Amino acid sequence: MVSFFLWMGGVFALAGWWAHERTVVCMKRVGTRLPVLRRIAVFFGRRVLILFFGLAGFGAGGAVLADDFSDGMAFYQDGRYEEAFDLVKKAAEADNSEAQYRLSSMYWHGQGVTADYEQAFLWCRRAAFKDHVKAAYALSDMYRKGVVEQDSSQAYYWFRRAAELDMENGRLAMALMYYRGTLVEKNVEQAFRWFQQAAEDGNVTAMTMLGLMYEDGEHVERDEAHALALFTKAAKKEVDGLVYHDSALESRAEARYHLARMIERGQGGVAADIEVARQWYRKAASDGNRHARAWLDADGGGFGKD
Repeated sequence: MVSFFLWMGGVFALAGWWAHERTVVCMKRVGTRLPVLRRIAVFFGRRVLILFFGLAGFGAGGAVLADDFSDGMAFYQDGRYEEAFDLVKKAAEADNSEAQYRLSSMYWHGQGVTADYEQAFLWCRRAAFKDHVKAAYALSDMYRKGVVEQDSSQAYYWFRRAAELDMENGRLAMALMYYRGTLVEKNVEQAFRWFQQAAEDGNVTAMTMLGLMYEDGEHVERDEAHALALFTKAAKKEVDGLVYHDSALESRAEARYHLARMIERGQGGVAADIEVARQWYRKAASDGNRHARAWLDADGGGFGKD
């Protein structure tokens, strides 16, 4: 497939040169008495044809790169890492940011090549400079851990850059950074602001975290009704199709568990209702929450039983 596209690229280049020459010959034969118009026609005729065939050749070249990376990833998925490595590296050297990030990962894990953290760092940095979100997060972590060189300011810069690029989880990432004190001094007040912004975007993890903060009164006035509302919204959130599906599913399970617990106890301004609580415990358990499964086991029904 690759050789076919390379051959086509050569054909298009040759055709472009031939068309250029034939245009000149044809215009000379016409011998128009309007030399200015003739020169204009030749000028634009040449450029239109060269542009057309040039774009065709460029498209063929682009197809080669896409073909290299897709074939490489097919080998990668099959566990044929050595074959995958050669093709992924070829695409990475041609400035494909996704291939650069994948190549970094392969160097890091020693897949198809001897593990080389310095090469992993260099390729990750190249991808990050092309605004690859996951590469920017990974590069931040490499600077934080000192994989090649430890630099807290660079770690913070790339984490912040990744968060700016990450439309789905960027604000949450900033919130967790301040909440956990990673890269910066722990600041729950700043974390709360970022959680609010992420929750407004519909981020299920942010809504769950805010719910816990309102329920416990952590750096905010305690408000069980607002906590219940946040848990309810997060519990009903659809997570299929999200890039960070697994973490979103885990957060939704957490929200469903806390919603069930509050309904069971009649907190947040609702009447205690064991049947409704049991339904939410089951949903939390189906999402993988171990506390919900433990509650169902203790309840006597067990997970998956009516």
